[in-house]
Amino acid sequence: MFREIYLFSVLIFVSVYFLGDVEAGCNGSCEVINGEDWNVELDTHIWDEEIEVKNLEVLNGASLKLENVSIDINNHVTIRGYTEWIESNISLIQSERSDNVSLYSNLIISGSKVNIYYDRNSSEIFANDGLAEGFYLYEGSKLIIKDVDNNPNTEADASIVRPVGINEFYVWYNYATWEILTENTPNTELHISNSILVDTWQSVIYSDTVTIENSKLYGDRDLYLHGNNLTYRNNTHNAKELNDTRSNVGSPRFLGNNATFTDNYFTTGNNGIYVSGGTNVTLRNNSFHSIGTGVTLNMNNGISPSDIYLEQNIFSFAGTSLWGGNVTNLVFVDNIVSNGSGTYASYFSGTNVSIVKNEFSYCGSSCMLLTNLGYKINKDILIYDNYFHNYSGSGIRIGTQNQILENVKIFNNSFSNGGSGVTANSFGTYAKLPNNVDISFNILNNTNYGLQLTLVGGSDFLVHNNTIENTTYGIKIMGSPIPMQNFTVERNFIESQINSIVYACGLFDTDFRTNKIQHNTLLSDSETISMDTCDGDVLFFNNTIYSSKTAIDLYDSEADIISNIIISTCESEDCLKVSFNKVAEKGIKLSKKSTAKVDSNDISNFYHSIHIVDSFNNIINDNKINFTHTGIHNEGSVTSLSNNYINNSYVGINIEHSVVEINSGQFDTFDIGIESFNSTVLIDQLYLNEGDLCMNFVDTNYTIYNYQNLNCIESILYEKYYFNIKIQTNDGFPSPQHPFQYNTNLQQGNGITNYTGISDYYLITTKKIDNAGLTTIFNPVTISYSHNSIESHIVLAIYYNQTIVAELDTVAPVTELKVNNSIINSLDLYLNFKKISVKNDLLEYDVYSLTNDGINFAEWEYVGTYNDTWIHFEAENGFKYRFKSLSRDIYGNIEVKEGYDCEVEIDIEDPVSFFDSISSNYYFAKENEVLIKVESNDNDVEIYEIVIEYTNFTTSYLNPSSVVWNTVDRQFFYSKEEFVYQLSSEGHYGFNILATDIAGNKEQKENYDFIINYDPNSDTLSFTDLPERWGSENLEINLANSDFNLDFNLYLAMESLNYENPYFTWYEHPTSTNNEIITIQGLLDKTRYYLYAESIDLAGNIEDPLNTTEYFSSSGQYDQIFTIKYIPLLMESYGFTVEIDNNLDGIYETKLALGEDLDKLEPNEFFVDKSNKTLHFGGVINGGFVPNQDLNKINNIKVNYSGVHAIFEVYTGNPQPAQNLEIIPTNITHIVFEFNVPSDSDNCKVQRTTNLSKGWFNQEILSPCLKGTYEYEHLNPEPNSRYFYRILIEDEFGHISISENRSVDMTDVVKIYNADNTAQSDQSIDTVILLTATAGALMLGFGGVLLYRTKNNDMLDDSATAIESKPVAKYKVEELYLIYKDGRLIRNISAVQTKTDSDIMSGMLTAINDFVQDSFNTEGDLGDIGYGNNKIILQRGNNSYLAAVIYGEVDNYFKGKMINAVRSIENKNPTMVSWNGDSESIGKVKVSLKPIIDDTSAVTREMVDNYFTEKELVITTDSEKIGDIINLKVNISNYSSSIIQNCRIRPEINTSILSILGIEPDLAYHFNENSFNLGEIDSYNEVHIEIKLRAKKSEDTAVEIKMSYEMKGKEGDLSSVIRIN
Repeated sequence: MFREIYLFSVLIFVSVYFLGDVEAGCNGSCEVINGEDWNVELDTHIWDEEIEVKNLEVLNGASLKLENVSIDINNHVTIRGYTEWIESNISLIQSERSDNVSLYSNLIISGSKVNIYYDRNSSEIFANDGLAEGFYLYEGSKLIIKDVDNNPNTEADASIVRPVGINEFYVWYNYATWEILTENTPNTELHISNSILVDTWQSVIYSDTVTIENSKLYGDRDLYLHGNNLTYRNNTHNAKELNDTRSNVGSPRFLGNNATFTDNYFTTGNNGIYVSGGTNVTLRNNSFHSIGTGVTLNMNNGISPSDIYLEQNIFSFAGTSLWGGNVTNLVFVDNIVSNGSGTYASYFSGTNVSIVKNEFSYCGSSCMLLTNLGYKINKDILIYDNYFHNYSGSGIRIGTQNQILENVKIFNNSFSNGGSGVTANSFGTYAKLPNNVDISFNILNNTNYGLQLTLVGGSDFLVHNNTIENTTYGIKIMGSPIPMQNFTVERNFIESQINSIVYACGLFDTDFRTNKIQHNTLLSDSETISMDTCDGDVLFFNNTIYSSKTAIDLYDSEADIISNIIISTCESEDCLKVSFNKVAEKGIKLSKKSTAKVDSNDISNFYHSIHIVDSFNNIINDNKINFTHTGIHNEGSVTSLSNNYINNSYVGINIEHSVVEINSGQFDTFDIGIESFNSTVLIDQLYLNEGDLCMNFVDTNYTIYNYQNLNCIESILYEKYYFNIKIQTNDGFPSPQHPFQYNTNLQQGNGITNYTGISDYYLITTKKIDNAGLTTIFNPVTISYSHNSIESHIVLAIYYNQTIVAELDTVAPVTELKVNNSIINSLDLYLNFKKISVKNDLLEYDVYSLTNDGINFAEWEYVGTYNDTWIHFEAENGFKYRFKSLSRDIYGNIEVKEGYDCEVEIDIEDPVSFFDSISSNYYFAKENEVLIKVESNDNDVEIYEIVIEYTNFTTSYLNPSSVVWNTVDRQFFYSKEEFVYQLSSEGHYGFNILATDIAGNKEQKENYDFIINYDPNSDTLSFTDLPERWGSENLEINLANSDFNLDFNLYLAMESLNYENPYFTWYEHPTSTNNEIITIQGLLDKTRYYLYAESIDLAGNIEDPLNTTEYFSSSGQYDQIFTIKYIPLLMESYGFTVEIDNNLDGIYETKLALGEDLDKLEPNEFFVDKSNKTLHFGGVINGGFVPNQDLNKINNIKVNYSGVHAIFEVYTGNPQPAQNLEIIPTNITHIVFEFNVPSDSDNCKVQRTTNLSKGWFNQEILSPCLKGTYEYEHLNPEPNSRYFYRILIEDEFGHISISENRSVDMTDVVKIYNADNTAQSDQSIDTVILLTATAGALMLGFGGVLLYRTKNNDMLDDSATAIESKPVAKYKVEELYLIYKDGRLIRNISAVQTKTDSDIMSGMLTAINDFVQDSFNTEGDLGDIGYGNNKIILQRGNNSYLAAVIYGEVDNYFKGKMINAVRSIENKNPTMVSWNGDSESIGKVKVSLKPIIDDTSAVTREMVDNYFTEKELVITTDSEKIGDIINLKVNISNYSSSIIQNCRIRPEINTSILSILGIEPDLAYHFNENSFNLGEIDSYNEVHIEIKLRAKKSEDTAVEIKMSYEMKGKEGDLSSVIRIN
C-alpha cells in the first residue's frame, strides 16, 4: 500500500511541476457547488480544479472534459454526452446503492486515476444485483481507458483504476470490488490499453468485444471477463512489482466464447489464464514464470471448454503449465514447459486432444498427466513429436479414471535423461486405465525406465516399434487387483542394464489377461526378462533375447515361453565358461513355485540353458539347446520333458530332489546324458548319441520303458547310493576314530569315524547296464569292524541313501526284582524280574536274599540263577526279606549293584473288629438314629469298612438268608470312631464291620454283626397288578406288601360277561397270614371277577375299599386330574360322590354330579375314568365344574366311593372253531379253500396234508386273526394227490380249536377239467398244466398271493415228529435298568453270566434316553427298541421307567410284571417326584426287580435260539417205493424272516440195506462229508428235494435226514427220521 501512495504522489508532483504556472479555470456549465449535484448542460471544459459533488450528470448534447481535476463524486455519475477524464483524479464514492457510473455515451479516460470506493463492511454494496461498483455501459456507449500519449513504453501517463475500501474490514464478501457491466447491451465498446488495473479482491467485466492490451494488472485475486470476443494481449500480471507483500497474482478468468490471449506475461501468482467453459480460445506466445498454474481450462455450469489452441507459449517454474479438464478439440503445440514444480507439469483430459512438438524438461513427478478423472467419456488423444528431457519422474503419466477414456496414441516422441518415458498407474481413487492405448515409434534413451506400467483395469494396450536404449529397466509391468484385458508388447528394440521386460506384482494377487510379449529384440546385462509373483495369461513369443546373465527369470510366476531365440552375450572376465568359452548363467530360470510352458525355444551358449528350482507342473517341450554345461537343470520340482534336443553339453539333464517325466528327446555329444539325485524319473523313448555315460542315477527311483537308442561309450546306466557309518556303544556313545572296511562286488574301501562316531559319506555303485545292455548288480555291501578284537560284519543291500549303525556292547545289563507290595499276606512270595536296559543280550541273573527275623537282617544268601520272569520264594510268617538281582550279558558284562531291589514283610493273620456297646444280634427300633462305635484289639488295622444293607421286608425275626439285601451305605474309617446313623426307610437293616490290615488281610464274617427291624408305621395291604384277562381255572395272587402282623380278609364277587349284575354278593376267600401267595381256584369261563381286601393293622386302622374316602387339593386350573386309590365300581348300588369346599371354610357345601361324557359336562358335573382310576374336573372346551384354588392346602375336595383292588375276566374254554369250510377248484393248478372265523382270535393256521397219518402242516398263518371270511389259495397241486385241509384257531391263552377237515382228490379235478378242455380244444393235459403253471408263476411275479406268512408265536403242528429234544425258552431277561424320567440311572440289575460291560451299557443308555425323551410325555405304551441282537422293552410309571434288555420275544404278561414293579417302587418311594440323584434314597428297588431277573436265571441264549428254530424251521420226510427203488421226498420249510445259509443235507443210511442212487434236483455232492450242498433258503420259502435209494435187502430200516445251516451268524442243525418198509 505504501508503494501505491508513493507512485500517486510522484504523479501529482510531476503534474504540479509542469503546470505550476497554469491557472485553474472552467468553460461551460461551471456553476459547481461543493457537495451539491452537478448537471452539465453545455460543452464544459474544466481544468486544475478540486471539486466535490453529490451526483454528476452530463446531459444529452453536452460534453465534459476534466483535465487535471481532482473530483470527489459522492453518489452517482450519469454520462449522456461525450466525456473525457484527462490526467485527473476521480473518486467515485457512493452514499446509496446504485451504479457508480452509468454510461450512455462515450467516456475516455486518459492518464487519470479512478478510485472506486466501497464499504468493506456493507453486504449491500457487494450484492450481486446487477448494479456496478464501477461502470455500467448502456447501448451505444463506449469506455476507453488509456494513457495520454498512446505509447505503451511510457508508464507515467498510464490510467489507473483501483478500488478503495472504507470502514473497518470485518466481513470478507466474495464479490467484486470494482466492475464494468454491459448487461449484454449491443454496440458497446470497452478498450483498455496502456493502463494499470488494481484490485484488492477481484474485479469483474461484463462485456462483449473487450480489448485489454499493453496494461499491467496487480491484485490478490482474479479479473473476471464475462462476454464474447475478447482480445487480451501484451499485458503483464505481477503483484510483487507493486507490493512485494502480495502472495498471489490475479489472473484473467474468461467466461465466454472467442478469445485471444497473446504475448502476455504472468509471474508470481496462483494462476495465469483461466478459461471457464466457452469455445474458440487461442493462447499464443504467452510467458508464464514462477506461477502456480499457467493455464486452466475447466467447465462452467456443466459446459466444457472446446476448440482451444495453445501455441508457442513458454512455461517456466510453473507448478502446472496447463490444467486441461474435459476439453473438446484441444491443440497444444510448440510450447516449452520447463522446471515444473507440481505433481504434474501438465494435465490433459477431453476428446480430440492433440499434443504436438512440445518440449518438456526438468519436470517434477510427471511432465504430462492423462486422466479424465470423474468427467464424462473422453477419447481420441494424440501425443506425438514431443521432446522430453532432463526430468526426474515420468515423461507421460497415464492415470486412472472412473469414466471411459479410449483411443490414446503416443508416438514419435523422444525421451532422454529422465525417470520413466511413459508411466501408467492409479491416480487418486479412480478405477481404471484407458482403453485402446497405442505407444509406438518412440525413442527412449538414458532413462531409468523406458515404460513403467501398472495394469489397473482398462483394455487393449499396444506397445510396439519403440526403441529403448541405455535404460536401467526397459519396460516394467506391475499388477493390480483389477486385471487389464489384452496387453501386447511387440516389435520393440529394448536395451537395458538390468531388465528389458520386468513383471513385478508384489503383494497384489494379479491375474493377467492376455498379455503378449512378442517379436521384440531384447538386450540386457542382467535378467533380460524378469517376472516376480505374477500369474495369469502371459505369453513370451518369438522374441530375440540377448543376455549376459539370465535371459528369462520367473519367480513364483506363470507364463508361456514359446518360439524365442535366446543368445548369450557375456564377454566379461566374470563370465562362466564351458569348454573355455564364455557363456551367460541361465537361459530360462523358473523358481519358487513358478509354472511355465517352455516350448520350441532356441537356446545357446548358457551354463544352464533351462534352470528349474522349486516349481511345479512345468512343461518343457520341443526346445533346441546348444553349447551348454547343463541343458536342463531340475531341482525340487515336478516337470514334464518332451522332444527336446540338447547338443554339446556336459550334462544333458540334471535332476535333484524332483519328479520328472521324460517323453522322447535327443541328446548329442555329452559327458552325462541324465544326472539324477534323490529323485523320481520316468523315461520313455530317448535318443542319446555320442556320449560317455547315458544315465547316472544317485538315490533315484526310476522307470525306463525303452533302453533302445541309448548309445554311450562308457555305459548306459549307473545306479548309485550314498551311505555312511555310525559306530557307537549300545548306550549310544560314539566311538571316534574307529576304523572300518566296506566292499561290494565292484568297490572296496577303508574308512574311519570322526569325533562324533560318524564317517564321511561314500558313494557306491549298486547296478550297471553296460553299452551292450547287460545288467550287473553290485549289492550287497559288507561293513566290517572290530571291538575288543572281535570282528563284526553287517551285510545289507542298499537301495536308498542311508546311515548304517554299528553298535559296540560295553555296558552291563541293568535289572531289578520287584514285589507287588511291601507287606504280603501269603507265604508264597513271587518276585518279578524286570530288565531295565534296552539291549536284548541278557544271558542270566543271580538272586540273593537277606532275611530279618524281626530283630536284625542276616547276611546275603545266594538263592539261585534264573532265566525266568517270575521266581517263587517260600517265606515264613512274621519275617522280612530283602532281594536283589545281579545279571550277566552274552558279552560277559556283569551287573554291579549296591543295596537291594525290594523289601517285603510276611503277614497272613486276619484282623478282628466289632461294634462296641452292641450286645445282641437283632433289635427292634422305632427311632431312626443308631449310635455306631468302631472297635478292634488289633494294632495293624489300616481301614474299617462298615457295610449297611437293607431289605424292605418288615417281618419280625426275619431270616437274613431268606431275602435279598441291598447295600444302602458303605463307609470307610481309618481309625476307631463313632457316629450316628440315620435309618431312612421302613424295613430291616443289617450292619457289618470288616477290618483290613496293612498286609491286605481282610476280616471275613458269615453273618451280620447285628440287625435292626425299623418299623415306625403300621403296614397297609396291596397286591401286584392282576391280569385284566385270564385263561385258566386257577389264579395266583401275590401280596405286594404285607406283614405277619397285618390281618386281612379277601373278598370276591362275580358276574357273567354276557350281562352286568347291578348287585353283588361278596364271598370271603380263605387266607393265611403266613402265605404271601393266594391261589383262587375254580374260576368260571366267561365270568368277570371283582376282588378287594379289608385289612387291619396293629393300631386298629381299617382299610375298607368299599367305603373309601379320599381328599385332594385343587390348583384352580382347568382340566385337573386326580388319581384315586381303587378301581371305582360306579354301579347302581355303589355310589361315587364328590363334595367341594369351594369357599375354603372347612365345610364341603357343594355336591357335584357324576357326568357320563368327558367331552360334554354340565357346570356341576365331574367325570370318572374307571379304567385309569382318575377323577376329572371341568375344562375350557368340555365344560364341567372347576374347584377354586386351595391356597392353604386344606384338601378342599372330598371323594366318597366304593372301590376294589382288581377286576379281571376269565376265559377257560376253547375258541369257536372255523365254520363254512369250502374247497373251490378253479382249475387243475389253482385250489381255493374258503372258511369263516366266528370271532376275533390271536392267530389262525391253515393246515394241509396228503396223508392224515403223517400229520398236518401249516400253510398260512394269520395273526391277528379277526372275525370274518378268508380264502387260502393252493397253487400247482400235484395232479395225482388227495389233499386234506383244516383250520386251527388259537386264542391269547393258548386254547385251540380245530375245525372239521375238507378234502379234494386232484385226479377228479384233472378229469373234470381235462374233459372240459378236450371238448373245447385238442390241447394235451401236459400243455394245460404247463400253461397254468406258467400263469401261476407270472401271478407270483406280479404280486400274487403270499403263500407263507409268519407270526411271532408260530407253533409247529403237534403231529410233527420231533427227533431230538432240546431245552427251549421264549426269552431271557439279561439286564434291568430303572431310570428316572430325566434320564438319570437309578439302579441296574444284571443276570450274572450276561453282565454288560461299561462301554456297551453307556451306549445302551444313550439309545434309551434318546428314545424316551421324545416319547415320555406322550400317552400309551412306550414300545421297544432294537439294540443289536437284543430288544429293549420299556414300561413307565409316573416319575420313572423300567428298561428290560431281552433276548427273545416277550408277551403282555411280562410287560405287566414290569409295570407292576415300577408302580410298586414308586408307591414305596413317594419322594421320587423330586429325586435328588442319590440312588440309596430310593428303597426296595432290588427286591422289586430281582424276581423278574430270577424268572429266567436258568435260561441261556441257546435255549431261546432253539425255541425260535423249532418254530421257524421244519424238515419233514416221506417215501414211496417202486420195486427196489425208494423215492425219499424231503420238504424243508423256512417260516422265519431271515435267510438261512450254507445248508447241507446229509442222509444217514444202513449201507448194508440201502444205497444212494442220486438226488433231484442235481446238487453238488461232498464225498468227504457224505453231504449235498443245498445253499440258501429264502425267508418264507420251501425247498423240495427227492433222494433216490436202492434196496439191497428186504428188511425194515430207518433213514435219518440231517441238515446243517447258518442263520443270523450262528450255526444250527435239524433232522428227520423215517422208517422204510
